[in-house]
Parts: sequence; structure tokens; C-alpha cells
Amino acid sequence: MGLYLQEYRAVLTFSMDSVDKKVLLSSTKGSYSVEELQQCIATCQKGSEKVFQFYRDSVRRKYSKLLNE
Repeated sequence: MGLYLQEYRAVLTFSMDSVDKKVLLSSTKGSYSVEELQQCIATCQKGSEKVFQFYRDSVRRKYSKLLNE
């Protein structure tokens, strides 16, 4: 990870709630502005919506197949 961090000013990692889409936890290294933090959170919220929708769709497909057997 050392080389990875040398390429960037900051690295921010978030864990998002699947229902409220709020930040559950974060890990950050480096320096960033409040605006950059807010932009990162907004981007992660949008991305997490797609990930959680994929999870829901996958579970729905799996259980729908099991129920139809």
C-alpha cells in the first residue's frame, strides 16, 4: 500500500448503510478539503446504491428459483 499512497494526496475509504445510505465508518489518510470529502461521500453513496441494488436483485433471483422448484 505504500507505493499506492505515494501516487495520491489522500485515500478515503467508506462503509455505507444499505438503507439510509449514510456513512457507517470511514478511514482516511492524507489531506483533503471539506468539499473533496463531501464529493467523495456523495460519489460513494451513488455507487453503494448500485451495489446494494445488485445484492437485492441477486438474492431475489436466487430465492425466486428456489421457490419455483
